Amino acid sequence: MRKLFVILTVMFLHAGWSQTVRDTLHAYANEGIDAYMKGNYALAEKYFRQALQYGRSDTVTYNLAESLLQQKRKNEALDKFFETAKTTRNDSLKADAWHNIGNIYYEKQQYDKAVEAYKNALRLRPGDDETRYNYVLAKEKLKQQQKQNQQNKQNNKNNKNNKNNKDNKNQNKENNKNQKDKNKQNQDKNKQNQDKQNQNKDKQDKKDQQNKNDKNKENQNKDQNKDKQNNQDQRNKDQNDKKDRNQDKQDQQQSQGDKDQKDKQGQGQQNRQDQTQQPQERKSKLSPEETKRILQALKNKENETLRKVKLQKAKAAKRKKSDKDW
Repeated sequence: MRKLFVILTVMFLHAGWSQTVRDTLHAYANEGIDAYMKGNYALAEKYFRQALQYGRSDTVTYNLAESLLQQKRKNEALDKFFETAKTTRNDSLKADAWHNIGNIYYEKQQYDKAVEAYKNALRLRPGDDETRYNYVLAKEKLKQQQKQNQQNKQNNKNNKNNKNNKDNKNQNKENNKNQKDKNKQNQDKNKQNQDKQNQNKDKQDKKDQQNKNDKNKENQNKDQNKDKQNNQDQRNKDQNDKKDRNQDKQDQQQSQGDKDQKDKQGQGQQNRQDQTQQPQERKSKLSPEETKRILQALKNKENETLRKVKLQKAKAAKRKKSDKDW
């Protein structure tokens, strides 16, 4: 760092200042320089600020920047050095200000700004070896920094690519996991649907079997009822046949009884006639063949009558059966 600028005579060249103001500014400035030399930089700052209250002085402003820099208050010192470099007409003071600005930027590792500050100082004082040395050193640091920045940029790019690849890999892994879970869910869902379908099929099969059993039972009942009805019809037919046989037997017995009665009546009449006509013999008007023929004719007529009665009974029974079947 450049040291305190102690050429104070420049401060008093302004003709417009009053003697009292000049004396006060000069007094505070000297107190500040004395405190600075003793290493009391905070007290020096105080005196320099008090001096500036009595007028503008580029030298006091520069010395204030130096006292701030010694207190490691680099940003505040940087502002005061810039103020000095812009306002002062003293090239030597301006060169020192740019030199110190370069040094502050160098310490802040802002080598590009340090290089520009050193250039400004060398333009004002080309033979300043210290500034030239710092300028070369700052340029070398700038190259290294740019190379490092390029390397960092490439590394960041590679890291970003690696991170992206890793993220993509993780994303693919997550997608695969999600897809696997989704496939498993679909499989479970399909299995549930299949189980449900099987259950429905089993229910339908049971229902169909039950319907089949009910239908078989219904057909069985129907067959049983039909057999029962046939048996009943057969029993009715047998009963009717039995009645018909009994009726035929009764009719035959009745016919035979009627015949016997007729024969008995005829015989009694004949006996009476014989008894009445016994004294006088009289020949029968009918020959035995004619009598036999007449009796046969009566018998045939009786059989025909019986046959018609049976035929009518059979028709009645058949009609009764047909009514039941219908």
